[in-house]
Formats: sequence, C-alpha cells, structure tokens
Amino acid sequence: MKRHLLASVIVCLLAFVSLCGFFLWRYANANLAQGIPQKQDTIKEVESNGSKNGASWVNKLANLTPKEYILAANEIFIEFKNSEKDNIDKIVYQLIIDKNDIYSMFCLSQTLKNISVDFSVIKENSKNLIYINTQDVSILNRVIHDLKTYDIHSQIMEVKL
Repeated sequence: MKRHLLASVIVCLLAFVSLCGFFLWRYANANLAQGIPQKQDTIKEVESNGSKNGASWVNKLANLTPKEYILAANEIFIEFKNSEKDNIDKIVYQLIIDKNDIYSMFCLSQTLKNISVDFSVIKENSKNLIYINTQDVSILNRVIHDLKTYDIHSQIMEVKL
C-alpha cells in the first residue's frame, strides 16, 4: 500500500513539473510565434510618416543595411565648428582634486550641481579631469570652499582651449 501511495505521489509530482516546464517553454517562445517584422514593413511605415520628399534623414536611416557587429565605445568625440569670431582662445578652469574615489566624485558632482555651474568630467586612465565652464572667480572659490567640507582639497588651473 505504501509503495503504491509513494509511486502515485511521484507520478503526480512529475506530471506537475512537466506541465510547469511546458508552460514556461511556451511563455519563453511567445514572442517568436508573432514573427519578426520584415524590413519592407518598417520602410513603408517610415515613408508614410516621413516628409513628402524622399530625402529625409529618417528614410536614409531606415534604408541603411544592418551590420553584423556592434562596436563597444566608451568615448564619444563631438566637434563643434566655431565661426571666425569665436577663434579667440577660450579659457576654462580645470579643477584638480586630491582624491579620485567614487565617493569623492559623487560629492564633487553634487557640489557642482548645487552651485549650478557647467562642468565636464573626463575619465583619462585612472584619473578624472574636471573642467568648469565659468569665468566668475567667486564661483570657483565657492567650489573650493564647499569641497573642503567633504575633506577634498582642490585647486584651480587655467586652461586655454
């Protein structure tokens, strides 16, 4: 009697596990059953939403052939073309700090955001280069003073771009 009871419990458990496995498999493959939209459908949709002339940037983007690879990128280079009036050397200030850990960088970014000054942080190897875009000396002194509350000693260096 005990053997039959044990066998029936094992059979019920196996049936339950296989049923759950089947439903999980169907759930995982639910999106595959719908199919992948073809390239032609995407182009027609873009053409119907795009401008009347066929040379819009959306149409050109839609007609690009997909690549079989993706390049990993940690750096983005953006070039701004200045007019002849702006060819004068622009002066920004580089903030040099004595600590370069995550907490110090967090405190630095929060301090600069609270002061409402434009800044850029560029990671170069293991150092962070911090550039502050302001000409106001009082703001620069305030940054240095506010960073001292976090035990971050800093100095300002003038940089010409």
